[in-house]
Amino acid sequence: MTTVPVFLERLSLARDADERAIRRAYARELKQIDQETDAAGFQNLRSAYERALQWVEWNTKAASEPEFAEEDVPHAEDIGVHRPFSGTPPVQQEATPSIVAESPPELTEAAQEFEQFIVAFRVSMPTGSTVPPDTKPLRDILQRHLMSDRLININARAIFELKIAQLLVDGWKPGHEVLLVAASEVFGWNESRSSLRSLEHAGVVLDSVLHERALFDSQPVVVRNRQSYLVRRLRDPARPTQKELVSYYELLEYMVGHFPNWLSLITNIKQLPEWRAAYADLSDDIKKDAVKIGDTFANTSTHAGKRSSMPRWLWTLIIFVLWALVRLLASNYHAPDSSHNYPELSQQSSTYIPQEQSRKSMQYTAAPASAKKLSALSLMVPTTDVCEKIAKMAKEYGIGTERQTFDPGTAFLRQVSECLQRNYWPQSLRSDPAATWAISEWKELRAMGL
Repeated sequence: MTTVPVFLERLSLARDADERAIRRAYARELKQIDQETDAAGFQNLRSAYERALQWVEWNTKAASEPEFAEEDVPHAEDIGVHRPFSGTPPVQQEATPSIVAESPPELTEAAQEFEQFIVAFRVSMPTGSTVPPDTKPLRDILQRHLMSDRLININARAIFELKIAQLLVDGWKPGHEVLLVAASEVFGWNESRSSLRSLEHAGVVLDSVLHERALFDSQPVVVRNRQSYLVRRLRDPARPTQKELVSYYELLEYMVGHFPNWLSLITNIKQLPEWRAAYADLSDDIKKDAVKIGDTFANTSTHAGKRSSMPRWLWTLIIFVLWALVRLLASNYHAPDSSHNYPELSQQSSTYIPQEQSRKSMQYTAAPASAKKLSALSLMVPTTDVCEKIAKMAKEYGIGTERQTFDPGTAFLRQVSECLQRNYWPQSLRSDPAATWAISEWKELRAMGL
């Protein structure tokens, strides 16, 4: 009786299964495994899948080359998927050369290129710096490696992309927060989520990460700023202070519940148990002063800790005086010649809101219903038509001027930056306050690694 190799048994397949049947069986079995709690089961299934594909490759070659004999096929145990130990030691046999032991050329080429990329990646990351680096140098490094002769083969390029994805999914290390942004832009993960399907388990995780990041961007600006501080703080191994626990612990637990995959890729979530233990050690009286998550979202202008007892009219007066002072200073302000990629923006408009009056300090109301079209355009692939519509709507809503009443969101800032870089932004509006304000805010967010 002809026996079925163990790796085919694991996939519930017969000996004559083809590549298509193997891939379908793998997808079916993968749905039955919780990869978070059963890592060993996933590795066993993955190993069976890879060996089954090698089995089909060998059979195809054996059919076209008669000199390949049946006894040359390696035993299932030799291929890497093992049966449970029965108590009888296996008989040692002389190893037989096999085609499945050879690595495909594109796999070797991709692995070599990936190793060189890792070296360049580590060199590009500054040490001892608290300010995350710009993603452009890392994007350039990725592009340079993709142009390598080793990755001319499309399969080699796919394997290289898979290795980058697996590196990110394996967990945060210093610089991974920058690599995530750079890789998403170079490989187009944001624009084409369907391409993530080819990245197997890593693609599934990355799809969740990008979805969680989109949810993060949809929050109020002040909430995002507080959460951004937590992301940076978790990268610091120092024990949290009492003030930090009172101000941020509730918000930290909220982030862990809503953005678990994204956090695991951009910060050190191994610090979470220490934060929880430190918070548990606080007295009940101190915990009563902790800022609740409901307070954070209900009043985004509330600072960490207890709310101020100052009357609202006094706050309004102070803000108005500061605003008038900033406007007076801004009227004589001339931007330095350092706008590199956007030379037209060096000529500041008199209505431009300076950085001191940026999104962090302005109090916005909810966006009007008519502004939903602006949000939708900000999520589209930038084209000349899309960028022209965004420019006109931004001017209509007074974005970047004292008439601005709502926050257009991070997607708007990213879209304006793309429109300017690709020269899709209308020439007549390149020095418009909306473009100037958006670029200033976008650079500030990028400087924080967000």
